[in-house]
Amino acid sequence: AIINLYKGLNSTRQVRDLLAVQYPDEQIPSISTIHRVIAKFDRDGCVANLHTKKAKINHVLNEELELEILCYAEENPTASLSLMAKEFEISRTSVFKTLKKFKYKSYKFQNHQQLFDDDKIKRTDFCETIFNLLNNNEEILHKIMFTDEASFSLNGTVNSQNYRYWSQTNNHVHNITHTQYNIKINVWAGIINNILIGPFFIDGTLNSTKFLELLRSRIIPRLQELNINNPWFQMDGAPPHSTRPVTSFLNETFPGRWIGRFGPISWPARSPDLSPNDFFLWGYLKSKIYNHVPIQNVQELQTRILTACDQMNPTFLRNSIQEFRNRLGYCLECEGGHFEHLL
Repeated sequence: AIINLYKGLNSTRQVRDLLAVQYPDEQIPSISTIHRVIAKFDRDGCVANLHTKKAKINHVLNEELELEILCYAEENPTASLSLMAKEFEISRTSVFKTLKKFKYKSYKFQNHQQLFDDDKIKRTDFCETIFNLLNNNEEILHKIMFTDEASFSLNGTVNSQNYRYWSQTNNHVHNITHTQYNIKINVWAGIINNILIGPFFIDGTLNSTKFLELLRSRIIPRLQELNINNPWFQMDGAPPHSTRPVTSFLNETFPGRWIGRFGPISWPARSPDLSPNDFFLWGYLKSKIYNHVPIQNVQELQTRILTACDQMNPTFLRNSIQEFRNRLGYCLECEGGHFEHLL
């Protein structure tokens, strides 16, 4: 599962997040373990015997050598264990034991959207508002339709290192990468409880007119088919979502029951980490869609998206909604700041 997810995502953090949703009752491997599994697969072509012990190498560590290792680590904080082991001609284990002995830890760089002080206040206010709402009525959590749009590239994120072929001779097999211009399609999808709404494909760039038509002709009719009493609607603050025609329509359709910019409850800016679609759905779909041979045309890309959505496990969707509540708590714990380090 780790290798298949990584082929589509190329992100160990997203792999871990998806495993947490897919296997909520299992112990999820750490990012370092996922790194080792992937490294083993890249090196040997399989993950068997990952924990096979190697022959023990004896290296004498003394205070002078330990001091040299620490000084090197201070001067080269991004150096790997292998590089330091090569530098001092000792084993990686000896380097690791030295660093651990003196309380050194390995920390991973993380990419985040920049949050301003005002963002943190608004994120905190939002989390408190939703918590109060759910405390008064727990069922609302499973009546909120979380929505978002994403772009899927024709070139995709296929890992070329894992796209090989076997032959006695080099036949110089190659893949046409279509064009210098990256063709992509835009997709809308929503999650409510354990049900996926959509996907709906958007012709060209989304604007207010297209979004309003999508609401009227596709999204709302599909939601009405579910016969959910007093459903809620959530969306982010993208410009096509925030025009007067759109907000007026949502006020009429979901009076007092929608979340978004200018809505009864305001969705905080720069907060994809709170959206189930962002932290689960899109990553999961791309791990399935691009976990194959390269996609040749738009029709094939659309077919793969539809197939992946049809095969979506309802339990994963429900778990992602429950994880939304957990993330609200993490966000509050960090006073509206980034909280991925707590996951």
